[in-house]
Amino acid sequence: MDDLLRVFGVFDEREHVLRPAGDVLVLETSGYVVHSLQTALHDDLVADSSEEAIVTAVNRGGDTDTIGAIAGAVAGAQFGASNLPDRWVSAVKEAEEIERLAERLVTVA
Repeated sequence: MDDLLRVFGVFDEREHVLRPAGDVLVLETSGYVVHSLQTALHDDLVADSSEEAIVTAVNRGGDTDTIGAIAGAVAGAQFGASNLPDRWVSAVKEAEEIERLAERLVTVA
C-alpha cells in the first residue's frame, strides 16, 4: 500500500490531475494515461474491497474500460482473487482454461 501511495503522490504532484472542487475531489476520466491511472489508483486506495474499487471506477463515466481494467488489476493485487464476488467469478467463461494458462505463465516467468 505504501508503494501505491508513493506512486499516487508523484502523479498528483507532476500532473495536478487531482484537484479540490470545494470539498469534493475531482478526478479526470479521460483516456489520457495519467488521468486513468490516477483515478483508478484513487478508487483502489479508498476502497474496502475489489468490488467497491471496480464498481466505483467504472461508474465514473469517461474511459470506463481503461479505468476499470486498471482498478481491477490493482484491486486484484491489493485484495487477492478470493476477494472477488462469487457472482463475477462464476460468470467467467472458460475459467478453468484461463486458470491453467495463468499457472503456465507463472511457471515460465
